[in-house]
Amino acid sequence: MAIYVTLCVAAIVSQAVFDATTEYGELGRALQLHPRKFARRIALPVAANRAGRVMLIVAIATIQMTMFSSLIGVDDLFRAAQRVNSEISRPILVFTAMASLYLLVCTPLYFLVQRVKPLER
Repeated sequence: MAIYVTLCVAAIVSQAVFDATTEYGELGRALQLHPRKFARRIALPVAANRAGRVMLIVAIATIQMTMFSSLIGVDDLFRAAQRVNSEISRPILVFTAMASLYLLVCTPLYFLVQRVKPLER
């Protein structure tokens, strides 16, 4: 998973930097900016803005993938549910708490991405 996310982030950042330099390169030449100054003042802020939005989507997807695999797929969770069931006969509470945690983490991120998407156009 870490390798996948690293490769995704590298691809996003490199594409954003490439797009920013190709789109605004003519502007830098017209203003006769030194390449370092052009990169620092124009290309990198534009690339960071574009890459940040896309990386937020990757972060949400990563959280969703890891939340399901780590919360539902772990044997300890089922053992805890069995213990709760044997003590208070309410194992659904454990899974309801798990679902609530998942929604608590992912829902604000989802709405943040939906709010940022219109700015991308």
